[in-house]
Amino acid sequence: MSFVYVANLDDVGSVSVIDIKTHSVIATVEVGDDPRVIQFTPDGKLAYVMNDTSPGSISIIDTKTHSVIATTLIGNNSSDLQISPDGKLAYVASVLEEFVCVIDTKTHSVIANVDIVNAPRVILITPDGSVAYVLSTRGQQRLTAIDTKTHNIISTNFIIGDSANNMVITPNGKMLYVATDMRNVMVIDTKTQSIITTIAIGGQFMNIGMVVAPDGKFVYVGSGQDRTVSVIDTKSHNIIATVDVGERPDNMVITPDGKLLYVANVSDNTISVIDTKTNSVIATISVNDIGNNAGITLSLDGKFLYVANMGSGNVSVIETKTQSLIATVPVGSNPVGITVAPV
Repeated sequence: MSFVYVANLDDVGSVSVIDIKTHSVIATVEVGDDPRVIQFTPDGKLAYVMNDTSPGSISIIDTKTHSVIATTLIGNNSSDLQISPDGKLAYVASVLEEFVCVIDTKTHSVIANVDIVNAPRVILITPDGSVAYVLSTRGQQRLTAIDTKTHNIISTNFIIGDSANNMVITPNGKMLYVATDMRNVMVIDTKTQSIITTIAIGGQFMNIGMVVAPDGKFVYVGSGQDRTVSVIDTKSHNIIATVDVGERPDNMVITPDGKLLYVANVSDNTISVIDTKTNSVIATISVNDIGNNAGITLSLDGKFLYVANMGSGNVSVIETKTQSLIATVPVGSNPVGITVAPV
């Protein structure tokens, strides 16, 4: 049985557990203050919850019992949490203290703190788990590469443009795409650790939604000012289409077969559904008050879309076959992070 975990920024700090079969909350787990990001180990046995409090902490939940089994202290003002593909390590970015905390998921203990200048904010781990890329988003913004075996920095050569705040990597791990608020996307060759091209995209990004197709052929980038999604061909590095969506597109997800792209538009509380074959919007679905940094995720089989409505304290459940809202699930106050267990 699979579950949806939802991080609620309520008075206590909690995670709501939704049963995918019944679309109902079956457990509420108290964690630390300000839980924002949830990541599962690949086997689905553990959920790591990043609590953005002081001191910062990670609550580790046993997904069989839906209970906290450990709490690990980390740096203050944390912004991102990622788990390695083999499930052995968790990486947490501490913006305020300027380091990336490395946690052993077997012992739930901190085994390294890697110093990263200029407010590390976004972490991305290569598909083979060999490198962790960290995007700094203050002052002279940098992209830092960390060797996950030694926890040593192997590259800090990239100076990224203003307000960089998202990145994606192709499934083969060969190309990294970094979006900046200078209205461009930098393409980086991960083998040579060099910038191979810069793609100009119109409009202002603001909160940047980015996703790469499962086959790695396309990267999708949202522009909040233009209300568009740009489609980048990863072979030619050209924009092959620009799709009009709703107001202030934010986070987005793509179905496992790559046929449909779902875009959360935070200012008009809609979901734009894009057919990736024709690069056209085939449906627009109204939801409740999404809020900034919209939480949006798909079930493993791609049959259901889950949208965390921060302003209304519930989760919208959308059936992807009919593009219709089939349930609204009450959760805690101010739900933000939302993730489906991988098993």
